[in-house]
Amino acid sequence: MIKRARVWSLWSVLTFSLISLFTSQPGFCESSEKFELKLPQQLPTQRAQQAASYEDDLIMISPNPGADKDDISDALKEVHGTIVNTFGADGHIVYVVKTEKGKLAETEKTLGKDKNFHGMQRCYRNVLHAVSVLPAPNDPVYAQEWHLRAMQAITAWNISQGAGQIIGVIDTGVNASGRDLSGKVYQGFNGITYSTNTTDNHGHGTMVSTTAAAITNNGFGIASPACRSYIYPTCIAMGNYISEIAIVNSIYNAGSRGVKILNISAGPSDGSFGDKSKHPALHEALQWFYSTKGGLCFIASGNSGYADRYPRQPYMMLVSAIDSTGMLSSFSNYGNTTWFTAPGRDIFCIDNKDRQVVVAGTSFSSPLCAAAAAMVWSVNPKLKNYDVQNILTSTCLKAANSPSWNIYYGYGLPNIDAAVAKARLY
Repeated sequence: MIKRARVWSLWSVLTFSLISLFTSQPGFCESSEKFELKLPQQLPTQRAQQAASYEDDLIMISPNPGADKDDISDALKEVHGTIVNTFGADGHIVYVVKTEKGKLAETEKTLGKDKNFHGMQRCYRNVLHAVSVLPAPNDPVYAQEWHLRAMQAITAWNISQGAGQIIGVIDTGVNASGRDLSGKVYQGFNGITYSTNTTDNHGHGTMVSTTAAAITNNGFGIASPACRSYIYPTCIAMGNYISEIAIVNSIYNAGSRGVKILNISAGPSDGSFGDKSKHPALHEALQWFYSTKGGLCFIASGNSGYADRYPRQPYMMLVSAIDSTGMLSSFSNYGNTTWFTAPGRDIFCIDNKDRQVVVAGTSFSSPLCAAAAAMVWSVNPKLKNYDVQNILTSTCLKAANSPSWNIYYGYGLPNIDAAVAKARLY
């Protein structure tokens, strides 16, 4: 059960049609030319990747179903390991184990052979997938929000604005009192402290949230696709890095509270979450969220120009970034794991200090796809997660002369107008 941090009516600001307001703005997306998705003429230059870092003397490990508690206790005693945290849901249990100092690799080797456990991984320190943040110009920005036109969000508002849907933003928290989020943020979860404190001291989580679901037509800030959806914030930031323990913990927390759409705009500094052998606890949590809870998770692919070789999975939909020319952004990761692409450069959003900023990175292409899912689900809340997936993939804008799926854009750029129209027919 989740509750909103603000209970007074949000929608008092929506006193007349969104469509009539925005289509009447001079110069606002008035070009009759349709946005075109183009195959890249030049691939991103792969940037030097940082070596993976992780928490000293900590591992995440899951007991096998039916494992005897005494056997588990004995196995941990043998390696001088101590359970410091436990989380999970529906029989999926994750132990955070403190190992003997300096014995991490040795403990992994021993417990990896133990019949009582599976899915052991190190507690990696991940990074946010934002490239740049610049102050926005003072002039009105609606005409400059090219991503709304590219994704056909404006015409889709005739059918859906994402009403009633909740987007779980697994990030740095959120400024719930900001003018473009006030009244639409649920009381969330802090995956570091296990509390409800989701204050955003960094700004990234607020920028991601407003990219997807900022209040629209309130005389402030920006317009967003899923402007009538709500935000369920979680905090996974630990200093200057993102805790993988907190990511896994937050997935179970959000899924247990009925959240059906998740966005994760963070990832490893040395590659991809697609590596199941390196991130088994994360994969197990996401598979639970997809298969048991019926949810969808969108993940930023990363900004290292990296070509991901790992297999695509239905439970983790990675999103690459394009620029306003319809080309793959110069920084964007791509590869086998890619499900969708979306605008990821010159994106207007609001930061944690209630300032309008311009951002770049796959951090912002991913929540635009999450917003598209919210708008589809809002049209027909009885849809299953795989129905929403199928609707989005089957209505995507494709690059000319490209197959139905490719390593740069996955199934393509979500066409929200076509997707919500199709959702009506299901």
